[in-house]
Formats: sequence, structure tokens, C-alpha cells
Amino acid sequence: MAWLGIEGHDEIRDFFARTLASGRLAHAYLFVGPPGIGRRRFALALAQTLQCAEVPPEQMAPCGSCPQCRQVVGGTHPDVVVVAKPEDRLEFPIDLVREQVIRTLALKPTSGRYKIVIVDDAETFSVAAANCLLKTLEEPPDRSLLILIATSPELILPTILSRCQQLVFRPLSAEVIERILLEQQLVEDVAEARRCARLAEGSVSDAIRLASPQVQKLRMLLLEALSQQPLEAADLLAAVDEALQSAGSAASARREAAAVLLRTALAVLRSAVRVAVGAAPAEAADEREQRVVAMLASQVGLEPLLTMIERTVTAQQQNERRAHVVILLEAWACALADAANPPSLVPRRASVTGQQARG
Repeated sequence: MAWLGIEGHDEIRDFFARTLASGRLAHAYLFVGPPGIGRRRFALALAQTLQCAEVPPEQMAPCGSCPQCRQVVGGTHPDVVVVAKPEDRLEFPIDLVREQVIRTLALKPTSGRYKIVIVDDAETFSVAAANCLLKTLEEPPDRSLLILIATSPELILPTILSRCQQLVFRPLSAEVIERILLEQQLVEDVAEARRCARLAEGSVSDAIRLASPQVQKLRMLLLEALSQQPLEAADLLAAVDEALQSAGSAASARREAAAVLLRTALAVLRSAVRVAVGAAPAEAADEREQRVVAMLASQVGLEPLLTMIERTVTAQQQNERRAHVVILLEAWACALADAANPPSLVPRRASVTGQQARG
């Protein structure tokens, strides 16, 4: 059952109900989990719950109509501040931590019960920014609450991690995402909703992105490249170039485009492995994808497919660690082509290339 329209996190809702009933609300929480699963929405719903003037917080059912609730929902509450890393920055600026986090929490609430600061992209804190926050975490002001939102605790400095209570937000099920896409009319076709939900890996925002015409075009280019035998790095590089061109020049947008490309390729390769070992292809694959999967399973084979999956997962990890997008995608395309082409073909193709060069 969704809490305030937030799907899939009832266990965390129940945790806060018990915490508030016992009067043991901590001064700092770390919400960790993949993007697009409702971490920020939950943080704002918790802020609304704490500030509601009509319903006690432990009931976890803010009225939604009092001035406090309306201000939180509208983003105008003077005691609830949401801070995120600027899109044009790779790290969370230390001046933003000082001005929007530390100074805000140091002030007394003006109309609500708490002074609440919600910090998105906390995994991008530099060492200096994190150290700047330590005194506030060690000596929290009265009636203050800090909520840090991050993708993984491994990306948070130990000094911050040890001073926050950690809550893990798990990815949503494909069934939940499919229902959201259809109920909100984000996707009209049931099969398309199922396919996007399968690829989204628990993220509603990713599912919405995957359903966009731009991503659909990119998917067709990728399937076309993977359908070529022998697989050529140039064909994959054409799909890479299209992805980067459509994303524009912003680093964050290019990184997202790379993530979509790699995730789509990984789904196809995993489905091909299933077929190669005699299992059914992944559910919700359309006819075009099924043909490509069958071809990869029969003509590339199991061992090369497993290597291609390994190379793709490595590229995903490099992308998450903010490696240079163009370089990592070019290396990925070449690695897939090398893995897919049997060694027996190399001398023949090299010989042809040598003849052309001599000619």
C-alpha cells in the first residue's frame, strides 16, 4: 500500500512511525538507494509529516490542507530547505554546504516543529565539503533534522557515514513500475510499459526516460548494430555517437545517455545468454529484440556473450565513477567487437585489410 502516493517503501514508513511514537527521532539520516525510486519524495513527505499542524507526526498521516502542509508541498516552507548539487558541477560545492546546510540548520524554526534540510547528491561531497559538515553532525542544533540522499553508502566518506542513521531504499518491482506507467498514462502500450519497467531496474524515472522517443530511436540503432555479423566496432560507435549527440554537451546528460545505452545493451546480452543455455528469452522483449537475441545466441555463442556482459558491466561501473564518457564508450564498443568476433576470423580479415593497404 502506497504511503502518500509513494510506492514500495512501507517498511521505512513503519520505521519512522515507531521512531516518532517513541520520541527517538535522530538528528541526521542517510537515505541510500538508486535514483528514481522515491528517496526525495519520501524525505519531503516526512518533512510534511513532521511539520503538519493538524495531525501528530507519529500518525504518519499529514492532513495536506493546513498552511504547514501546503507550504511543504509547494516548496515554500521557511523551515524546509532542499539542496542539490548544481548540474554544471562534478562535486557538491563547499560554499553551498556552508550557506544552505550549516547556516540553515543553525537557525531556529520560524513556524514549524523542526528546521529540516534535505540534501540530494550527497555522494558528490568533496572531502572539504564533508569535513565542513562534521561539527553540525557532532553538535546538532536543537529541533534540527538533516536528511542526506545518496546512491550508495560506499560513496559517502566514513566520517559522515558514522554520524548518520542509514536507511536503504530498495528498487521498485517491475510490476509496480509497469502499473505506475500505465496509471499515469506515461506509456499507452502495455507491452511497452512492461519492457521499460524491466529495463528500468527499479527506477520510475529511468522507466519514463526509456519510454521517450529519443531513447526508442537509440534502442533501434543499438539493436541494428548488435544484429550485424560479424559485429563491428564502427556500428556500435555509430550508436554511441548518436547517444552523445542527442544528449548535448552537458556532462550529466551525456552520462545519463551512456547509462541508458549500456543498460539496454546489457538487457539484450543477458537475454541472449538465456537463449544460449536453452532458456526462454527475457519476458517483454519485442519481436525485433527477440530476433537479435536469437542471432547473438546462435552465432556469437555463450562464452563470448559472457565476456561481452562483463565488458558492459565494467563500462557501467566506470560511468558511475565519472570516467570520461566518450573514452569509456569507445573502449566498450571495441571490447564488445573483439569479444564477439571468433579468433579464427581475425587472420582472414587482417589479410583483406592488408591487401587493401598494399593496393
